Amino acid sequence: MTSRFGQVRSAQQHVFETLIGHDSAKIYLRNAVEMSALPHALLIHGPQGVGKLSLAYALAKYINCASQAPTNCSCSVCRKIASDAFADILIVEPRGAAGQITLAGWKAGRDESDGDPAYYRFIDTAPLEGVRKVLIIRQAERMNLALANFLLKLIEEPPSYLQIILITDRPGEILPTIRSRCAPVKLCPLNGAEMTQFVSAVAPDLAERNRALLLRLSAGSPGRLLEMLSTDPAKEQDAVAKEMNLFLENGFPALFRVARNLAGIGEQRGGGSADALTHTLNAMLAWFRDAMLAKVVCPTAFQRLSLHIEADTFGRFASGTSLEGLAEAFLATQQMAEYVPRQTDRQYVLELALSRIGRALRAR
Repeated sequence: MTSRFGQVRSAQQHVFETLIGHDSAKIYLRNAVEMSALPHALLIHGPQGVGKLSLAYALAKYINCASQAPTNCSCSVCRKIASDAFADILIVEPRGAAGQITLAGWKAGRDESDGDPAYYRFIDTAPLEGVRKVLIIRQAERMNLALANFLLKLIEEPPSYLQIILITDRPGEILPTIRSRCAPVKLCPLNGAEMTQFVSAVAPDLAERNRALLLRLSAGSPGRLLEMLSTDPAKEQDAVAKEMNLFLENGFPALFRVARNLAGIGEQRGGGSADALTHTLNAMLAWFRDAMLAKVVCPTAFQRLSLHIEADTFGRFASGTSLEGLAEAFLATQQMAEYVPRQTDRQYVLELALSRIGRALRAR
């Protein structure tokens, strides 16, 4: 796809060579395929937006392409995978209001009347176009217990042609029996040089001031950086600054108003409720991180770090709080991430977060 800055590859368009970073993971997967020793079940895990799905698609191409999927490969397998038209890849994601992955569609005759995909047909039939079928389960931690038990049996006795890939940023929430039967592939945030290479590729004309700001706020996550490219990070910083100062000045009487306005920041970027909540929490975490910086460095040094918001804006907030209180508020906001997969009412989650933040900031 094309962004307003430059060319951006979608996940299914990637091959190993185009995927920036994660060299150890790519070397491991290449060698395993070449030695015919690739585990039939993989657990790709790491923070949000670091490229887990892109790596899964790159591996699917490497397995099924006769030329091992070089850059710009024009074979039918690579072209069909890149255009989401390959019959031997199945992507399974959470569905429904509960946002879970259930057993519906995995067994013949089970809930088929509800219009659920017939996943069992994919599993039970040999590859149609490629060498191996690839089953990719995103947000694997959202599997309910019935599906987890079914998947456990599938992993223990898989068809010879099936490659199973679980993707998650919360591996601790997957059943230990499933984790122990999957080969883990851990992806870490990209380092500074890799992120610089990424932003140069997707936004070559981005002003240096904004580039540095995006690199800092993205925290090694290409996905998060792409989200911010579609918005105005400076404007978002200003919006969070306004709400957090309002909350500090007025306290709990302003809690509901501030929560509603913070929820609106996440809504502006689109996506689902969980995505919007995650975006808002990340913006709040960035605010508390910078407020702690403002507390411990001189205004001139801080201005060089913040790049956009005036040091006085953080200074006013930081002067009314203690460093310990800011650290506790940061941790309280981090803990709210537990509610993202379970709670669709983001304003309630933000109200709960602000109540904990308020207690932390006042306990000084």
